[in-house]
Amino acid sequence: MLDKINKMYGTTIFIVTHNTSIASMCHRIIRLRSGQVTEVKINKERISPKEVEW
Repeated sequence: MLDKINKMYGTTIFIVTHNTSIASMCHRIIRLRSGQVTEVKINKERISPKEVEW
């Protein structure tokens, strides 16, 4: 559903997760450690929500 909203309206959706499979759906992945940004990565190999493995 969030993916559909993002595509339809071009809105930014901010997801916080520890699940790397969910992060794989995102356009950009920002990693934090102890409250500090440690990495910002543009995800060129996004997966669809249907591909997320739980």
